Amino acid sequence: MKANMGKKQSYKNIAMNVFAFVVQFFISFYISPLIVSKVGASAYGFIGLANDFVSYAAIIATVFNSVASRFIANSFYKKDYETANYYFNSLIAANIAISAVLGLAGVLLVPNLDKVLSIPTSLVFDVKLTFALIFGSYIISLLTLVFTTSTFVTNRTDIQGIRNIIQYLIRFALVVVFLNLISVRIYWVALATLIATAVISIMNMSLTKRLTPELKIDPSKAKRKYAVELAKSGSWMALTSISTVLLRGLDLTVAN
Repeated sequence: MKANMGKKQSYKNIAMNVFAFVVQFFISFYISPLIVSKVGASAYGFIGLANDFVSYAAIIATVFNSVASRFIANSFYKKDYETANYYFNSLIAANIAISAVLGLAGVLLVPNLDKVLSIPTSLVFDVKLTFALIFGSYIISLLTLVFTTSTFVTNRTDIQGIRNIIQYLIRFALVVVFLNLISVRIYWVALATLIATAVISIMNMSLTKRLTPELKIDPSKAKRKYAVELAKSGSWMALTSISTVLLRGLDLTVAN
């Protein structure tokens, strides 16, 4: 599919992504107090802690994924679809490997979480399940992250804004339903995130087939050479991510 590079499309991209940010802001503004009022501030803190643990692991993924869209797009614009597919499939292979390591880390960490963190006895099961669901949500997101490149390649990031809005609304609706109609547990928040992530991931895969049918999953095109090239170019982003994660989340872990 040919990329739409006109000014009108650029304005549309900006407007939709700004709107998505506004929607996220108002949903967060409403949902955070709602969750805290339902599950309590101390219990809610473990959701942020789980996200921080995933952020530590995400630094490795940043090395490969931070510049992938640019490499794929450059080849795509030159109509060099073979090279684009080499980057595309090499990134898929790299993300599968990282997901396997992350999954193993989760299997080892979650059952022993109460030995690593200070968790109230009444919340041990809830916190462990929350961590497992957050890990699962991130793994799903990582495995399908490559399919988000199609909107960048075709200059249709307005669609990405729409997807973000849908994801925010799904998560918001599920959290409200779970906490008000089922039970008051922090793991419902993590489950809502996992379901919303899974739905959007399926949409991303479908969207890639429609916007960039030239990009196809082909394990034979997953080459170490291209994965290393992505890693070298994205390593500086990993350094930036490390500083951001340390500033944002490490204090919460240490405080616990």
